[in-house]
Amino acid sequence: MTQEEENLFYQASLEWRKELAVKAFGSKEVKTEFWTLLESLLANSPYADDFKKHDHQRDMFMSLFAQPLILSPQINFSDIMAAVFQFLRDDEALHAKALEAARQNDLEFLRNICLESIRLKHPFPVLERELNRDLKVGDQKLKAGTQVYILYDEFEQDKTFDTGRWLPGAKNPYRSMPFGAGQRMCLGKNLAQDMLAEMLRGILLHIPDAKIRPSDNHLYSGRDNDGKDSASAVLHQIKIFTKVLRTSFGLGKQRRSGVCPFTGKSSAQNTAASESIQTEQP
Repeated sequence: MTQEEENLFYQASLEWRKELAVKAFGSKEVKTEFWTLLESLLANSPYADDFKKHDHQRDMFMSLFAQPLILSPQINFSDIMAAVFQFLRDDEALHAKALEAARQNDLEFLRNICLESIRLKHPFPVLERELNRDLKVGDQKLKAGTQVYILYDEFEQDKTFDTGRWLPGAKNPYRSMPFGAGQRMCLGKNLAQDMLAEMLRGILLHIPDAKIRPSDNHLYSGRDNDGKDSASAVLHQIKIFTKVLRTSFGLGKQRRSGVCPFTGKSSAQNTAASESIQTEQP
């Protein structure tokens, strides 16, 4: 890839960040240019034959490369590195250990620094899931279909920064926090951990410490959102949240009437379909 193409990928990630951070709509021109470039790269890659086979699902096929391999890393890694260097700057001994690990190519220690930073300052501070079965939490009973939100910043956990908890075999109740678990687990977690460790090593070895300031100009962060909302950004947020609330009310009304707002089927039909699928599973 040329430097110009790399810059386009980065700029496109900023445009999507604007929307994820509910600041403004991203530039259609930049996003279209990005999509055209990605389409060209795939058409001339080892995936070209698969690309042609899925021509009827072209956008979905391209998103398999765009979301996990290009856009998400650029968005999430900046949030993670901002957290990593906050913890390193707050602890001189930890910073010294990280520098030594970089010199010794101890990628496991650097990876564990990243995992512990994600645990304490996750780039997605809000986790949302829909329960597929009834669940009892303490004295509270939650029915299947309930939307559950977990705020990681308010999650009761050990605030001590300890890289040792990520060593193989160590007792660690937080192992599922960075990348999830089960069916919704991040499929690229191993690749992401390797990339984060290599990135941290490269930054520590090749960039003067005074110039490592990932929190500066950290625009459209999923976590911090830069704290500089303009009047137009606030107006945009009001419009988006109003639309979300209106849509949510409509979906809830349909669901209360016993009809799934997404499939158009009754609750009984959906339950029967789900049981049929589960019966067919090996």
